[in-house]
Amino acid sequence: LRAAGAWGVALDTLDSAVLGVISRLGLPVVMVNAWEETVRVDAVVQDDYLGGFMAAQHLVESGVKRIAWIGPSGGHCHARQRYAGAVAGLRAAGRELDPELCVDGAGAEFHAGTRQLLGSKRRPDGILALWTGPAKAVSSVSKDLGLVPGRDFRMVGWCVEELYESRYAILFRAGPPPPAITWKAGTMAQRALTALTERRAQPGGDAVRVSVAVRLREGDEE
Repeated sequence: LRAAGAWGVALDTLDSAVLGVISRLGLPVVMVNAWEETVRVDAVVQDDYLGGFMAAQHLVESGVKRIAWIGPSGGHCHARQRYAGAVAGLRAAGRELDPELCVDGAGAEFHAGTRQLLGSKRRPDGILALWTGPAKAVSSVSKDLGLVPGRDFRMVGWCVEELYESRYAILFRAGPPPPAITWKAGTMAQRALTALTERRAQPGGDAVRVSVAVRLREGDEE
C-alpha cells in the first residue's frame, strides 16, 4: 500500500491481523460490508438488523403461526444482527422464536435440518432463510417433498439487489419467488468512497457506521 501511494483502504475482511497492520499505516480506512463490535473503524454495511426485523414482521402479518429460522445466528456481524432483528420483530408482535424450529450450522447442515423441519408432520408455515445457502436448501428440499413456497408455507429470503434474478429468483422457477430482503451493492460502494473521502479530509474523530437501506422485495416486481 505504501509503495502504491494509496490514499485510503477499503476492507472486506474481519481478519484481526489484517486490521491491525492496516491501522498502523495511518491511512483512512473503511470496512465495506464487514463490521465488528469491538473495532473502531468507519464501516458501511447492509442494514442486517432492520432486514431481519422486516422479514419477521412480514411473516407475522401474513398470518403464519410456526416460524422457523434457517441459517447462522452467530459467528459474525451479519448473522448476529439478522438474528437479533428477527427476534425483535417477533417480540414486537408478541411472538417468540421457538428454538426447536431453528436450524443453525453450515453447508450440508442446512439441507439436513431443513429436510427434517419440512418433512415433519408439524412443519413450520413460515420460514426465515436470510442467506443464499439456506434459501437453496429450502428450494431443494421443497422440490423433493412436493411442497411449494407460498402455497404450503411462507418464506422470506435475502439477496443483493443486483444479483436478485441470478442468485435468488432462479431458485424458485416453479412460480413467483418468495419475498426477499434486498440491498444495493452500488449504493454501498458509493457510500464507502464517500466515507473514505470524508475521513481523509477530516482524520481523527469517532468512527461512524453507515447502514445501507434494505427493502422487502415481493414476487417478480421490477
